[in-house]
Amino acid sequence: MKPIRLEMRGINSFREIQSVDFSKLSQRGIFGIFGPTGSGKSTILDAMTLALYNETARKSKEYLNLDSKDLFVSFEFEVGTDTGRAAYVVERGKKRDKDGKIKSTIDRLYKKGGTGEIIEGSGQVNRTIVNLLGLTMDDFTRSVVIPQGKFSDFLKLAGANRKKMLERILKLQEFGELLTMRVKRKKEENEKRLHGAKEALKAYEGLEIERLDEFRDELLLLQRNIEELSECEKNMRAELRIFEEFWQKKDRLESIDIMIESSEAEKEAMNALLKKCEMAKRVMEMGPCLKEKREAGKEIAEIEINIKEIAEKIEQSEKTKELFEKQLKIAAEKKEKDYEPLMVKSLAMKHMIENENKSLEVLERKIRLQEDLIEKGSKQMAEVGISMSARMERIKKTSRDLEAKENELELLERENLLFKVGKKLSVGDSCPICGNEIKQFVFLENGDADEAKESMYRIENELSGLEKSFDSEEKKMETEKETAIRLEYEIKNMKKQVSEDRVEEKRLKDKVETVFMKKNPETALLGVKKEIEKLASAKKDAEEKLASVKKEIEEASKKISEYNRSLDRNIERRRIALKTLEKEMQKAGIVNEEDISSFICSDVELKSMEDLYRKWNDKRIRLNVQKEDVLAELKVMDVAGSREDFEKSKEKHIQIQKSIEDSNEKSIRLKERTEQMEKNLEKVADLEKKKKKMEKDGDLLDEITALLRGNAFVGFVAMRHLRYIVRDASVRLLDITGGRYRLEIDSRGEFVISDNFSGGSRRGCDTLSGGETFIVSLVLALALSAKIQMNSVNNLEFFFLDEGFGTLDKDVLDVVMDSLERIREKDLTVGLISHVEALKDRVPVKLVVDPAEPGVSGSSIKMEYM
Repeated sequence: MKPIRLEMRGINSFREIQSVDFSKLSQRGIFGIFGPTGSGKSTILDAMTLALYNETARKSKEYLNLDSKDLFVSFEFEVGTDTGRAAYVVERGKKRDKDGKIKSTIDRLYKKGGTGEIIEGSGQVNRTIVNLLGLTMDDFTRSVVIPQGKFSDFLKLAGANRKKMLERILKLQEFGELLTMRVKRKKEENEKRLHGAKEALKAYEGLEIERLDEFRDELLLLQRNIEELSECEKNMRAELRIFEEFWQKKDRLESIDIMIESSEAEKEAMNALLKKCEMAKRVMEMGPCLKEKREAGKEIAEIEINIKEIAEKIEQSEKTKELFEKQLKIAAEKKEKDYEPLMVKSLAMKHMIENENKSLEVLERKIRLQEDLIEKGSKQMAEVGISMSARMERIKKTSRDLEAKENELELLERENLLFKVGKKLSVGDSCPICGNEIKQFVFLENGDADEAKESMYRIENELSGLEKSFDSEEKKMETEKETAIRLEYEIKNMKKQVSEDRVEEKRLKDKVETVFMKKNPETALLGVKKEIEKLASAKKDAEEKLASVKKEIEEASKKISEYNRSLDRNIERRRIALKTLEKEMQKAGIVNEEDISSFICSDVELKSMEDLYRKWNDKRIRLNVQKEDVLAELKVMDVAGSREDFEKSKEKHIQIQKSIEDSNEKSIRLKERTEQMEKNLEKVADLEKKKKKMEKDGDLLDEITALLRGNAFVGFVAMRHLRYIVRDASVRLLDITGGRYRLEIDSRGEFVISDNFSGGSRRGCDTLSGGETFIVSLVLALALSAKIQMNSVNNLEFFFLDEGFGTLDKDVLDVVMDSLERIREKDLTVGLISHVEALKDRVPVKLVVDPAEPGVSGSSIKMEYM
């Protein structure tokens, strides 16, 4: 993982937005982060881990700046993928809720410059980061940043303590108690399965393979007997089929004779049904005559009722006609009397309303014009006020600038005076101001004095310009004040005139209301017009009603004439239908019309009777044909023996079938027992095989349990990892020390230093100087970090040293910096975090952190180069 850019705001002492450009910091291979204690150096690491893993490197819960409403961090980094290197940006946002707790507002991860999806949500982002980097939060803080004062811990640890540390940071717990528990569980499971296998074998005790051969021989004899019985049953079944067919035909013949006798018994009833069908058909032919007669009678009755109703309606309409004639006469007389006076009154009211509306319209336009002028004047006044406020701010600023320049000029004049006085004094003289002996001069040099004089002339010119600007602004300020006073006077006069015009408007409206008796003029005029319309409408309404009644009487008279003509037609129609019906009744032999009803039936009923007769007749014919066919078939069949012989053969056949079924069932049971015994023998063989394997596994698990006793295996694995780490650290140490020192492990598992310049002599690490101890601790830390990331998808490209360099003297610092400069590699950048000023001169690129100013601003950062 390679960091590119970090942005943060509102975290710990950083209040305003700050940016760290790691791509520039990393250009020289090594960089430093410097600042006084408490300035916020380690907060940079907190911001990085908060962005990546949603928690700070120092595990703090109160990281939101107290003067900030919210927090925001954005971290851009580059990682290697299957398709090459890619840049990602992860962003986090936080704020406090009503209860003071910190909650997330932004959790977002996206690929920079790509079109992939944006991953959101704290859990999903955290999981994706771990997959991208191949490091958890703990792995990251162990391999990217080494906390203060922890470098030499690993070097000085020995025995069980070092083993525990390796077990913890290299995650070797799975080879200790976890592995012991897994082996124990595996052993218990194996013993349980072995016990189960032994119990299962007990169920098969006494199982012999000789019994299996007996079952197979018995099954073979039984299958041969079944084949012989089946052949006999097949021959008997063929004979029985012929006998059965003969006696079935005999039974069929008897059944047909019985049905023929039953059919003949129904013959008289079926002939009566046929006669009834013929009479029903004749009556159906009379249907149109009967229908015509009924419909004509019905029409006659309805027409007579309608004629009576219309006559009553005409009588009522005549009375209504007389009433409407009287109303028309009254309406005509009233219109002739009142119409003309109302028209004169309407014209006079209309003329007066038009005159008053014109006066009010002129007055309203005048008021609107004055109100527009007032609004424009108010806006102009507001603009003048804003301009005056801005100008006042400029005057205040100019005044402050004047004061600052005067102070600066006074200071330069004092320095110039001191320079002049100092030129006449020597070391050992008494000071003319305080009287003390002069031991050292700190006055300006000649060149500095000349520069101060030039500054004095420049400041005097600037003061002159500022004074002119101040005077100009004051004059403009006075002009704007006069403009504001003039506008205020004009607005006041216009408001007075609007007030007077409103009074005149009210007077005109009151005058109109007095004339029209407190009514709206338009409403009063509309009332007069309605009275005129009412007069005309009353007469017209009476005329329309009278015309409508006359029309109703005329239409009713026409309708009575039409009904009388229809009545004559239907009487003739009924007479003709009755005459035709009498002729049809004579043909059918029916004397009275009332007898017809006994033969009336629907088409469905008639069809049902015809179908019943046809089915009876068809059945009678079909039975006779079937009887002849059965008699013909019996003549050609040559069957000997009685029905008793046939029944005895059937019983014998059934006995043979039962014998075959019994033999088959016995064969199936015997076959199942044989197959079951075969399966049981296979199970026994399989169980014996598994039992032997489980017994062997049990012996192996006992040996593994003995090996794991006392965490011995963890020590073995830890020592293997430690030898790998020491080998990697030794390679780095040889490079740093120019091939002199090599790091090794002795027979007791302790760190020792081999000096190649002294014939390979070996000595303990406790004999190392402070600088040598730091170098050895550093290479061990780098090797340990590389080991942690060995299973990661990315190599170690970035390494932070958050170390207390303040405890080291100058010589040791030189050794440390030489060592750090020598371990710079192509793909590894080293960052130092310290408050020691002496390191700044040795670091080519620096990130300086300035502490926060309470109540003014938060911590800030800047980049410096050598």
